[in-house]
Amino acid sequence: MRFLVLASALALAGIALPASAQTEIKSTCFCQLGNDPKQFTAEVAVTDGNRAALARMMTAGDFDLRKTVKVTGDGCAPAEWRRNRLCGSTSVTTTKPDGTRDSKSFDNTPVSGTKTLRITNTGNMPRKSGTPSGQFVLDEDRWAKVQMILVGGREE
Repeated sequence: MRFLVLASALALAGIALPASAQTEIKSTCFCQLGNDPKQFTAEVAVTDGNRAALARMMTAGDFDLRKTVKVTGDGCAPAEWRRNRLCGSTSVTTTKPDGTRDSKSFDNTPVSGTKTLRITNTGNMPRKSGTPSGQFVLDEDRWAKVQMILVGGREE
């Protein structure tokens, strides 16, 4: 009861409670971006054992932008080849006031453990063409061939 009163008071004051992670995923390669220690990306292998569950999560909107997800990973183990291919580096290019461009490269770091992320980007989640904006309808034919999906986000 006290929590409900406190939550109501905070909501009236315009202060939001942190969102709880609704979705948990196991990453096959989990990386922290070198240019932003709060930004992470995770590769999730799609297997016969998890394909249906991931499809349900996608169609339920669990991977929508700004949703939270709890990601667990052990760097890029046991397949260390993923480290260079997936973690690699992040390049940031800025334009100086004089119009010249400055490009810097930052090495990304494999991460072990669990992080709660607010989703900022996803990849390789096949949406059926012609789907209205704001809705997700899975393209079943393309989904049958997907071997991995990507989820990126900021640590909560």
